[in-house]
Amino acid sequence: NEKVIEFYLYNPQYIFEADAVSNSGAIAAFSGGVDSMFTALRHTDGSLGTANYPLSDLVMVHGFDVSLENQSAFEELTLRTTGFVNSLGLRRRIVKTNLKIVTNQNWEHSFSAQLASVLHQFSNTAKFGLIGSGSPYSFPDPVWGSQPGTDFLLSGSGFSIVHDGAGYSRQKKVERLSKNVIARQNLKVCWEGVEQGRNCGVCEKCIRTKLNFLAA
Repeated sequence: NEKVIEFYLYNPQYIFEADAVSNSGAIAAFSGGVDSMFTALRHTDGSLGTANYPLSDLVMVHGFDVSLENQSAFEELTLRTTGFVNSLGLRRRIVKTNLKIVTNQNWEHSFSAQLASVLHQFSNTAKFGLIGSGSPYSFPDPVWGSQPGTDFLLSGSGFSIVHDGAGYSRQKKVERLSKNVIARQNLKVCWEGVEQGRNCGVCEKCIRTKLNFLAA
């Protein structure tokens, strides 16, 4: 029963200021990777304290990690992560967009702004949009497109973008995921592999994540 929202950018000319909403719910960007899985767990199971957002939805984007023309790989990825999403009692939203391929910016420098634009599509039903952190406060990456000091600037009058989880290192995140069997089975971190719906197992990120789990 997942509704697919198609969000295509051709010749953007107008910006509309939306009315503020009273909804206090939260939606999080979700790719199936370490950061987004950690954010989903962190705000649903209460194992990391009570300071959390009322997360009810996850949004997966077809056109970012999985290219827009690769329908079979995206279907494989959604199937792969269904067990995890369902286990948390969350609703999954799907957005198809050509935003990544029609913009001229370096993806690693602009992806947070693009994720924020997708999250804003749900500002009529949620008040917070969560983007999982890529680096901890203790080891910032100054040229990475998502930062705790700038992501919140992508908020609107009735919808706040939240940079989530920067208080935890990647190793700490993996340690938490390692305790969840479904998370371990569903995790998808690879973006370099030829088959975009699964982990290749041999790229730098796959090997690094294996080492994270071994350390945990």
